[in-house]
Amino acid sequence: MLTLVIFALQFKSIQTYVAQKAAAYLSKELNTTVSIKSLYVKPFKSIVLEDLLVLDLQKDTLISAPKFLVDVDRFSISGRIIKINTVQLNNAHLFLKEYKDATTNLDFIINYFDTGQATPVKKDSTKKPFDLTFGKIVLNSVSFKYKNYSATDTVQGKSINFDNVALKEFSGIIREIDFKNHLFKADIKNLTFRERSGFYLKNLTAQTTVDSNAIELKNMLLVTDRSRISNYYQMRFKTYRDFNDYVNKVKMKANFKNSHISSRDVAYFAPELETMKLDLDVDGQITGLVNSLSAKKLMVKAGKATYIRGDFSLKGLPNWQSTFMDLDIDLAGTNKKDFDEILEGITGNKTNTTPAIVAKLGTVNFNGTFTGFQNDFIAYGEFKTKLGRVVSDVNMKIDKQNVPSYAGNVKTYDFDIGNLINEKLLGRTSSSLYVKGRGTEVKTLNETLLGQVEYLDFNGYRYRNINVDGTFDKKFFKGKLSINDKNVKLNFDGGVNLNPKLPVFNFNANIQNANLLNLKLLKDSMSVSAQFNTNFSGTNLDNIEGRLLVDNITMKDHEGVYAIDSVRLVAEGVGRERNLAINSDILDASITGQYDLNSIGSYYKAIAKTYIPSLDTKIFKYNDQLFTFSLKIKNFEPLAQI
Repeated sequence: MLTLVIFALQFKSIQTYVAQKAAAYLSKELNTTVSIKSLYVKPFKSIVLEDLLVLDLQKDTLISAPKFLVDVDRFSISGRIIKINTVQLNNAHLFLKEYKDATTNLDFIINYFDTGQATPVKKDSTKKPFDLTFGKIVLNSVSFKYKNYSATDTVQGKSINFDNVALKEFSGIIREIDFKNHLFKADIKNLTFRERSGFYLKNLTAQTTVDSNAIELKNMLLVTDRSRISNYYQMRFKTYRDFNDYVNKVKMKANFKNSHISSRDVAYFAPELETMKLDLDVDGQITGLVNSLSAKKLMVKAGKATYIRGDFSLKGLPNWQSTFMDLDIDLAGTNKKDFDEILEGITGNKTNTTPAIVAKLGTVNFNGTFTGFQNDFIAYGEFKTKLGRVVSDVNMKIDKQNVPSYAGNVKTYDFDIGNLINEKLLGRTSSSLYVKGRGTEVKTLNETLLGQVEYLDFNGYRYRNINVDGTFDKKFFKGKLSINDKNVKLNFDGGVNLNPKLPVFNFNANIQNANLLNLKLLKDSMSVSAQFNTNFSGTNLDNIEGRLLVDNITMKDHEGVYAIDSVRLVAEGVGRERNLAINSDILDASITGQYDLNSIGSYYKAIAKTYIPSLDTKIFKYNDQLFTFSLKIKNFEPLAQI
């Protein structure tokens, strides 16, 4: 009789009949629905279920599987051993619920097979539990849903809600599974799924360990729509609900190799990054929370020309405006266009750009340290730019109008300052200065300077050995300046204000051996020494107002040496009341009235031509000339030498 039963059970129809009876029995025992369309069993070897359906106690689908295959390697009731080679699940649907009392809709089945009853009872501690092991699980296009009914927010947004997860096209191969020492440990190959938020995992291959407070992925390859990450990643947390506040509660440890990370993928886990558009190529180690990250030997590339390598600490992400950075930079590089595009992607604000003057620096390379916020930082290190090199220890603040304020020590090496501030008379400079100021354009510049200038190009000549202690306010310089150059010795104390329509000069200066030809101030060879005391405004003798005193004047040229004790010039008044007087030990002269010295030559040529019509001369248009002129020569000898 037993032989006949065993023989009958070899037929699929008999097996299906028995399985359906068993399903009906389980339905009654579990107080739910368990149904099977067909079953094929190869005794102690494999089981194939077709159209398996199990409902939970609320009559919702717990599992629905068109085909469910189990390949058994060993099955021993007496030894309480179940060793499964392969479990394969095709096109299945699973729905796991977690209730407010922390139980799940799967517990009633676990309790039944563990104790023989659907409701929990005290376990028999003397009974040895089944030793259940899996060799491989194969998933093909499985759908999985999880909902936590104790959660306060299960609304689906643009990010993954870990209290309301829905996966589809869930496929992969899971090997070397360990449920004894961990919640789950396995070697995962080619895992893929789509989550209803839009997140698409194309491939996850890793040695994976999942515990109640950590997830670890070794030898990892993770590929999404926009990202590719390898090779180690760990997340630590208190509970899985912490993933709903990933930025502040999930601590990460990662070792990236040849990885590409898109903020749009990260935003599925950290919705605070939803507006950010940033793609990074990453190599190196990162640890910490998103809002408190540390990095070692990290290399990050972004945009087309931006990169940074070093050890970093960032506190405050994903809010870039309030993120504090402590960067120890081996090497970094960027340019204005690329950096502005990155800033726009981070902040979502097109107007949040670097000052326009940065474009003139071209590609900027930096090594050193950077400490502070995006708009308030200390930069200590060396900048290499298209305009030259700068070594800085400077605190810089950038206001809402992108105007920088700065204070600190700056060294320049052959730096094209004229190009930077749009001043054609200036060229390159090498200097070591303490700088404190605001602005970069000459018309808005406010700056204090103290230090030495090795050289400075001005009007085509390179002045060397300059000391400066003064302030610039827009186009107003006030302070002390000395030059010890082979072609000029200068000591200057006072101010030059180029802001008014007519510039104002109020200074004392001592000039020695100024070679005006070499300095490119004259086309003829001449050397001048003199002392200046000035308090006047104007650009020429027609509009000058004030006084100019020049003492101890010595002029040298190829014909001789000319000495003048002093020259005093006083100019005052306008129109017909204007008076210009020059007094010196050589001559006294004055002109009073309305005149134009620029065209006075043409005026006298016109007078001469009225008396000598045949005079061959060019007469240019001249302005009104209505004045009286006096001249008294005191010493003709110096004039004769000229």
